[in-house]
Amino acid sequence: MEVLERNFDVDTASLFVDLAVAAEEKAKTERVSNFDFWRFKMADAFFEKGKNVVAISLSESLLKTDPGNYKLLTKLAKFYRRENSSADALVLFGNYKGEIPEQGFYFEWALCELESRNLIESATFALFSLSDEAENTRLDIPGALMYLTGVTKILVALHRDYADEVFVEALDAVWSIMDLFIRLNPGKPFPGHKAYLNKVEKKRAKNYLGADAVRVLLELCEALSNYKSNASLPDGYRIQSLSFQALKVLVNNVSR
Repeated sequence: MEVLERNFDVDTASLFVDLAVAAEEKAKTERVSNFDFWRFKMADAFFEKGKNVVAISLSESLLKTDPGNYKLLTKLAKFYRRENSSADALVLFGNYKGEIPEQGFYFEWALCELESRNLIESATFALFSLSDEAENTRLDIPGALMYLTGVTKILVALHRDYADEVFVEALDAVWSIMDLFIRLNPGKPFPGHKAYLNKVEKKRAKNYLGADAVRVLLELCEALSNYKSNASLPDGYRIQSLSFQALKVLVNNVSR
């Protein structure tokens, strides 16, 4: 690709965008081999190689061909966020009118709200992504760990801005759940885990039992309902009415 650009003055970015869009259009009427590559993986490859502008241009073009595709939107929003353009990502989320998305859509929305310092909105979408109400796909331990890690970052920011102890208690509860999951792979270091255990040892943090930790999450949802928020959950769900039975089942299975 570099040779074409350097020696033949070929605009390879436009070339790949055109090829991906052509594959997207073709897929509407017939099977396209390696469709996931054209639709998702190629943009990731460009971004990982530092060709961020190409990755974003490619994702924008693909989303235009299928604006109701929440996976394409989520990927583009992630690229925007990583390029410090979370405001553009929030416009995408706010204007979405497609099929009911999976949890990852709301989790990325939460991260974009966090980057934009909309902390109550961020917490609302992050907790929704963990809840039974958002369970479009079955919650598993790797997914729960990813979502919970995001929640810890949000809770740290919330406590810094609002100085409400409910966020400290919730942070301990989230780490208590994560601790159970992390211990399943004892040889694999997890960022922040050792620091949390040190705080517990020094009585500066609490380690909740599994069921109690999930209960604290419910209390967090209730507390968040008292803060002003512009977050609007789908199907009329409210933050104080969320449930976490799927997460509780994972916790109970690990705690046996």
